[in-house]
Amino acid sequence: MTFYGSSAAAPPTNETFGYTCGERSTDPGDEWCVDLHSTGPDYQLLRTECEEGEFGSCDLLAWYSAQEDEDFEFGATCGGRVEATEIQCFFQFGEAGRP
Repeated sequence: MTFYGSSAAAPPTNETFGYTCGERSTDPGDEWCVDLHSTGPDYQLLRTECEEGEFGSCDLLAWYSAQEDEDFEFGATCGGRVEATEIQCFFQFGEAGRP
């Protein structure tokens, strides 16, 4: 029986795939794959979805935006529907505006 880490055993396929960030890096070192390959959230898409009543998108927009940013204000007010509050839009309005 061999164990991963011993010189005689090759790492399992799933572990290799994960370690190489889905075969996008040969050696990511100490970095997380999300830090190496993420382009970040699509703010325009989140804003559009929030405007259309997808309240989870409002919450994500507020979460990812800087507090002084217009997108933060838009997300934190559930697309201008309420005053900014610590209660997430999803919990105030439910999924797609259904309480």
